Amino acid sequence: MRTMDLDSHAMGSPQRGHAASETIDVAVIEGNPTVRRGLETIVSLDPGCRCVGCWSDWEDASSTLRGAAPDVVLIDIQLLDGSGIGHAARLREQLPATQIVAVTVYEDPDPIHRALRAGACGYLLKRATPEQIVAAIRKAHHSRHHPRAA
Repeated sequence: MRTMDLDSHAMGSPQRGHAASETIDVAVIEGNPTVRRGLETIVSLDPGCRCVGCWSDWEDASSTLRGAAPDVVLIDIQLLDGSGIGHAARLREQLPATQIVAVTVYEDPDPIHRALRAGACGYLLKRATPEQIVAAIRKAHHSRHHPRAA
């Protein structure tokens, strides 16, 4: 499967094939409280998405993520309790069907590439617009069902 970059510069419009009646369950793991609340609000306000959990760190998230069974997880690359990149790898092992989107302030390709190698299907810059965030969620969810060939 080829890795998909979900960069806010390359997002485009939401996937056309997304069924209106299908709700995408989204979890958020974000250390910055302002960004976390913003992501939660954006997800909750979109009629095609549902926020099934929102945590500030991996310790809190890891104990309940499996039960939440999200379709997509937005995870901060730089969490306060360790590397979101390392946690993305653990998440990939625990919930292999869940799509992971790394959220970052970095435009440096090194941490982004590390997140992709750890199991993220793409990434978003924290300055992404609400439309770009929802498009990234839909694109990640769509890639779960329609992976591109290498």
